[in-house]
Amino acid sequence: MPIINDGDMEALEKVAGRFGLDEIKSCEKLSGGITNDTFKIITNRGAFVAQRLNKFFPKSTTLRQYLASNYLRNHQFFDIPQLIKNSNLSLTTKIKNHNWKVSRYIEHDKVEKNIPLVIKAASKLGKFHEIMSKYDGPINKPPAINFHNTKRIIKKLIFMTALASNSPDREDKIKARKAQYQTSFISENTPKHYLPKKLPKIIIHGDPKFENFLFRDGKVVALIDMDTLMGANELIDIGDALRSWSIKNYAEFDKKLFDAALKAYLTQNKKDYINEKTALNATLLITLELAARFMINYFEESYFQWDPQKYTSAADYNLTCCNKMLNYYQSILKYLK
Repeated sequence: MPIINDGDMEALEKVAGRFGLDEIKSCEKLSGGITNDTFKIITNRGAFVAQRLNKFFPKSTTLRQYLASNYLRNHQFFDIPQLIKNSNLSLTTKIKNHNWKVSRYIEHDKVEKNIPLVIKAASKLGKFHEIMSKYDGPINKPPAINFHNTKRIIKKLIFMTALASNSPDREDKIKARKAQYQTSFISENTPKHYLPKKLPKIIIHGDPKFENFLFRDGKVVALIDMDTLMGANELIDIGDALRSWSIKNYAEFDKKLFDAALKAYLTQNKKDYINEKTALNATLLITLELAARFMINYFEESYFQWDPQKYTSAADYNLTCCNKMLNYYQSILKYLK
């Protein structure tokens, strides 16, 4: 279990006070998230989740999440984290240059990914899209990290590669040469999978990985991590979901799971532009987008989290992850007719 340091504990006590949660009886840092630091707090008032938001999420993101979540709740969608307002009737509070938000904790079971659970998650994602296609509230732009702004991500990768190649620093030049194949492959193949511009936009989740679906007694009880809500076509979510759901052994495509998940999704949100071919294409697009993001992190020597016991540097970690995504891409590609 991750250790809570004194600074975090001090911040959590302030959060509990400002949101009227009562005195903290116990707390733990939850693992799994890589963007926000997430803590479970137990008080006399119950269980809550406190999140220290990454700085690339503006305060408006939380407001839009609040409005969209209420809309989903009013349309009898399954549970969405219920945000709590603080004593100033605000959804966030600032402590040491970071915004914090609080929601009620949703009880759930620890589960491993399998086909029956993925089928249930896919069905719920389809229902989520069906409901949000009628939402007329404010549409989130992609967060400042250019979440799913694939063209901009590719442009940044090309720029950073050129910058390193032309750098007077010998280490930068070596780094650029080492990544030449990956950069060329990604920049040449990604445009082949861009979605048509004419596709409609709705509110999508933005990060529908399996871990963001909570299960209890074998049923989906909640969809969490709503910070990435944004305006885009459903195929972006579908591609992202199927990319993360259909992977096995780190780089192999599970076509059986893909087919089962897509079939379940279409029972809830059937559209003429969503089919096996377009879903495969979207999965390939998001796979290369993720590979590009790993390569950008490779050049920047950055990532939210990486294990220094397994990798010599952040660059080493990101290059390894990129290579896995490129192998995964090739594993998927043979099914696109």
